[in-house]
Amino acid sequence: MRADILKELDPITYGKSGIKFLSESTPQANACCFPLHWHERMEILRVLEGSLELRLGNETYLLEPGKVAIVDPRQLHGGFTGDDGVEHQTLMFDIAAFLNDTPATKQYLQALLDETTAFCDITDHPDVVAATDALINVMQNPDAQPLVAIGELYRLFGALWEHCTITPRTPHHDQDEKFSRVLDHINNHYTDRLSASELCQQFNYSEAYFCRLFKKRTGLTVTNYIRILRLELAQRLLKQDELDINTIAARCGFADTAYFCNCFHRQFNRTPTEFRRQLAETAKQL
Repeated sequence: MRADILKELDPITYGKSGIKFLSESTPQANACCFPLHWHERMEILRVLEGSLELRLGNETYLLEPGKVAIVDPRQLHGGFTGDDGVEHQTLMFDIAAFLNDTPATKQYLQALLDETTAFCDITDHPDVVAATDALINVMQNPDAQPLVAIGELYRLFGALWEHCTITPRTPHHDQDEKFSRVLDHINNHYTDRLSASELCQQFNYSEAYFCRLFKKRTGLTVTNYIRILRLELAQRLLKQDELDINTIAARCGFADTAYFCNCFHRQFNRTPTEFRRQLAETAKQL
């Protein structure tokens, strides 16, 4: 189950190949590389140095060199650096862009889009690692022919299907209607005072059962889920220069500004003031 508010809305420019490649380094220990979010595209992550604590759906993994992480479309995920920081690479692509009239893509890629099949979260299979590295090598070459990159992506798809397929997977929309009403209520009232016990009383749940169910469905505790929603709202409000930090903290449901700043720093690896300053510097460069 995902909250629409956690959906990444920033557009991605893929270029001629339809693939985007990023190489990023975060030297700080236990820093947020990317907050919890989801999107329609698929991503492949590869660590070069250090380690990445990666949340994928309901599981948390330590991604290290030699392994590949596979983020399926619409899969909730987030990442923090390990004790020695991390240098990692990301491949991004929209599966639908590579779906054509061939029987193979209709059979295999469409199943991924329909969420009737998925790939495992982490693999170190040599064929998948080799296919990932081959595509990365092409994407790092500015003179590479885009069709070569596309060919390497299909090679990667083949390796993933041969070695990493999980089937069947229950589609995300096949969820308990009652629980969906709870999540809708949280998504609409997360700046109010909410607690697991109050939600259980309102929606007639046993608190112990509800907390287990919530963690299973979202991968988060109720408290952490609400906190993330509030911090995502804070990011948006910080783009409005007329609002001071105290006002933003209060509007997002934080009674204490210092606690809000601490939570924001843990989530985004910068204070609200640093985040706003970075926005201003970026705007000047445009």
